[in-house]
Amino acid sequence: MAQETVPIPEPKALPLLGEIVRLRFPARTIVLVSTQALVDKTCDEKRFRKAINATLAARYGPDHPIIVTDDFTRLTLDTIALCSMGFRFNSFYSPVLHRFIEAIADFLAESGERARRMPLSPVFYSDFQLASSAGQTTG
Repeated sequence: MAQETVPIPEPKALPLLGEIVRLRFPARTIVLVSTQALVDKTCDEKRFRKAINATLAARYGPDHPIIVTDDFTRLTLDTIALCSMGFRFNSFYSPVLHRFIEAIADFLAESGERARRMPLSPVFYSDFQLASSAGQTTG
């Protein structure tokens, strides 16, 4: 059974709103989908071929696994630092995180843990216990 192809709508001069839009630029063409149902259909690997560029794993090589959650954490914290302080941590260029980024990540992890504690548990946490669990010493 042959499937019928339907041309993708393209704006003539001004972008039009629709469920599927193709934008042509001098260097490339981009197709945008605007509904979850269409995103689900385009993610079907039986119907659409996915092209992954070699530059995707260029940092450590093509055989290195990409840990997406770590990369998004680096991206988020680098963006916050650049926007709020004008400082570039360049987390993607080093396997070791900057000390400030590590401190923020530890703070966020502890905040998440604190939300899951029992209501009376802060009574049992002293400054010493909190500092020692974070690898610090109290003075």
